[in-house]
Order: sequence, then C-alpha cells, then structure tokens
Amino acid sequence: MWILLVIILGQPYQVERIEILEFFQREVKCNSERDRAVTLGLPKNMNIGCLQIKGTGLADDRRKNRTL
Repeated sequence: MWILLVIILGQPYQVERIEILEFFQREVKCNSERDRAVTLGLPKNMNIGCLQIKGTGLADDRRKNRTL
C-alpha cells in the first residue's frame, strides 16, 4: 500500500502538519498523482511524496472477505 502525503513545514524548520491525501495499491499511480500535484504548483513550505506502508496485506485480504 502506498500513501500520498503532504508535509507542511513551519518556522524554523519544523513540521507543522502532515496530511494524508490518498491511498494507492501501486507505486506507479501514487507517483503519477504526486507528479501531477507538483506540476500544479506547491507552496514553498510544502513537500509531497509517496510512502510505502508494508504489512497491510493480511488486513486487506480480511477486509475483502469481510472477516475483519
């Protein structure tokens, strides 16, 4: 699972906030959406990136089978 997130920096050099924008099953799609956001333009105090979350397979499988 991949998470597209934004890190908003405060002053001086502190993380003010982290926002999760979307979840993806594939890295390619996450990177595509990240690139689209960068193309639109981001404020100087904002960073965007994709973060892989490992170990979610079991929960995903149980959710699909409605056993979670």
